[in-house]
Amino acid sequence: MNDPQVTYEELPMPRVADPLARSRLLRAAREVFAKVGLSEARVEEIARRAGLSKGAFYLHFKSKDAAVVAVVDHFFAEVIRLTERCSPDLEAAQHVDEVRPSLAAQDCALFEFAWDNRDLLEILESASGLPQFAHLKPLYIEGNVQRIIPQIALLQRHGVYRDDLDPEVVARCLVGAYENLARQMIRMKSRPNISRWVDSVLTLFLDGLCPGPRTNLTRESVTIGSQEGKTS
Repeated sequence: MNDPQVTYEELPMPRVADPLARSRLLRAAREVFAKVGLSEARVEEIARRAGLSKGAFYLHFKSKDAAVVAVVDHFFAEVIRLTERCSPDLEAAQHVDEVRPSLAAQDCALFEFAWDNRDLLEILESASGLPQFAHLKPLYIEGNVQRIIPQIALLQRHGVYRDDLDPEVVARCLVGAYENLARQMIRMKSRPNISRWVDSVLTLFLDGLCPGPRTNLTRESVTIGSQEGKTS
């Protein structure tokens, strides 16, 4: 039976969830992970930096590990959005000169983003060394490889890229080179010449991918050469 002495106005109002709490916690987690490392980070410190309670943290993340995954996923999502926003139009391309400026602009934007978020790159590197997070970077790298393969195949069909190369091998070489350069940024004290980096990478890869004179290095010649090396 309802208590007749309790009026509607006296009933406690439901607590309204803070719509910015998760983003505040993610930002605070990023700061704490970057400052003290993943192993030394404490949920209490993350919550304090976010201006929230420890209980509020656990409303959004099951554990500190879950917060690490969320921070890394957010970073990857930003990279993907930036890549898609700067993605060149490859459908109409008939010559490498038509796509090079767009590829250069995209690469510059990505390297600028990486430089501005070196703390996240370092968090990712640290996470890669821990068993519970070891799958994160390989998963992202594989996603990049699978995204690039059809782009390379499309440009091969258009005659922009030479057609005697395996698109998957090319994609893995490209992704590996860019990932290595991003890791190099973590150790750098001053900003690199990003335009020069991009020009060097594009010159290396595009000159190798463009149709033109080719070294007649067949599988048979490689096998013979390796056998000769063993007998000498």
